[in-house]
Amino acid sequence: MMNNFTISNITDNNNTISSNNNNNNCNIKVIVRVRPQITEDLNNYSDNFISCIKIDNLQNKIILQREAYDDREFQFDKVLSPEITQNEMYKEVGEPLVNDVLKGYNGTILAYGQTGTGKTYTIFGNLNKNIEINNNSGVISRCIQQIFKHINLNENEIEFRVIFSFIEIYKENINDLLDCNKINLNIRNDPKMGGVYVENVTQIQVNNAIEILNFIKEGIKNRQEGPTDMNKTSSRSHVILTITVEQRPYLDNTNSVNNTNNNKSSVKRGVLTIVDLAGSERVSKSGSEGIRLEEAKKINKSLSALGNCVAALTDENITYVPFRDSKLTRLLTDSLGGNAKTCLVANIGPSLWNFDETYSTLGFATRAMHVKNHAIINEVVDFKTLSGNLQRKLSLMENEKVKLMERNVDLEKEIEMLRNELERMNSNLNNHHLDSNNNNNHWEERERALIDKFSNIIRHLQMEIAKQNIMKSKFMNESEDALDRMIDGFLLIPYIKQKIIYKLNYLQSQQQQQIVVIVVVVHLPV
Repeated sequence: MMNNFTISNITDNNNTISSNNNNNNCNIKVIVRVRPQITEDLNNYSDNFISCIKIDNLQNKIILQREAYDDREFQFDKVLSPEITQNEMYKEVGEPLVNDVLKGYNGTILAYGQTGTGKTYTIFGNLNKNIEINNNSGVISRCIQQIFKHINLNENEIEFRVIFSFIEIYKENINDLLDCNKINLNIRNDPKMGGVYVENVTQIQVNNAIEILNFIKEGIKNRQEGPTDMNKTSSRSHVILTITVEQRPYLDNTNSVNNTNNNKSSVKRGVLTIVDLAGSERVSKSGSEGIRLEEAKKINKSLSALGNCVAALTDENITYVPFRDSKLTRLLTDSLGGNAKTCLVANIGPSLWNFDETYSTLGFATRAMHVKNHAIINEVVDFKTLSGNLQRKLSLMENEKVKLMERNVDLEKEIEMLRNELERMNSNLNNHHLDSNNNNNHWEERERALIDKFSNIIRHLQMEIAKQNIMKSKFMNESEDALDRMIDGFLLIPYIKQKIIYKLNYLQSQQQQQIVVIVVVVHLPV
């Protein structure tokens, strides 16, 4: 079930604390995808097509080859050959990252490469034509399908909230693809959650996969595209899709009462960022002029800034990273060396005609592999929720205690009835003076049976009382642990910590004054 709870509503409360546990340091994962041969490749040769790429799938290596030059070898986390399907690509690129986002991590998928190498096909597939999952569906469609499949499987235990935004960076201006009237938007720092955000960007809450895919399909129509000599439908802007998944267990979920996991009173927030970069291009090859030339300049400038940031992050001697040199790099601050798990998909073409561009892309991808991110689970603990859970535990234990007491009363009544029956039987034996050995044996067996039954009832009652004591002891321990966590949380709030220290100092000074008075009184002459 989708709900309207928000992180901001929780973090505005003074009774909350952010969790920085589960730190997960990891390098950027780099996957190289080789595009199949296309018509544009053949147009550049008068004779036979010449490839410059050799793939070693076993060792995930790319070998660049050119006549009269030494071979150049690159190794990555994964190399995807031209024959790879969209589904196989997604299992390497998107599926593991979405699983991490659903655990509360931030995740970024970044498509990088020369114009015309298949970046948009990797990210969007044929989403602009068909929102249903098919063989040509890209990363976005499959990510959304995976997210809502997870939600449908867990909606009875966890309440979810999914919101998204969809923007483009066109000639260093940020435009809202969901609202054409919102152009040239500003970037602001987020004081609550950290990082940066786009001011006044449209954010839409969605309840199912079809709904969000329809919004994205409409947003794609607003993206800036244009023909060049290298690509008839060249993307002229960087596109960033942000999907935020917030989740927390239901507050009234009695099935989770016996679970002592602290996550039962917290909200997790995972942000999935999917970036389709505009392709780098050489004007001499693309034939760009006029407006296309201006676009190419801005695209190459932002991609150059991206390369500078990656180079700075991998150089131990450099302490300043120029994230503010472009709006693209500023929005990717967390994705590059920050709080996120990032997967870079480097797209390249096989043609020898694009040897230099391919070499440049592989060089960038190699440097990116050495960028280390510091991802954490974004978790917010709500002490009001924690207190509510403890109160529910106490109420359940009180109800259990009442049931045990009622059972105790019933057992006492049953014991009293057995005693009366035993006394009546003994009285009947005395009144009738039964002398027969058979009759005596019969009543003795009956008496032993009653005694055994009475003993079993007593043992059962003792076990119930012991169980009640154990449950009470366990609850007291859990309450003390919860109180300790609450005190630790309050001490992390500077204002409250200062108040507590002031109060302790005041009490200590009062105690010392009392001791001085007592000492003076003791030494007074009689």
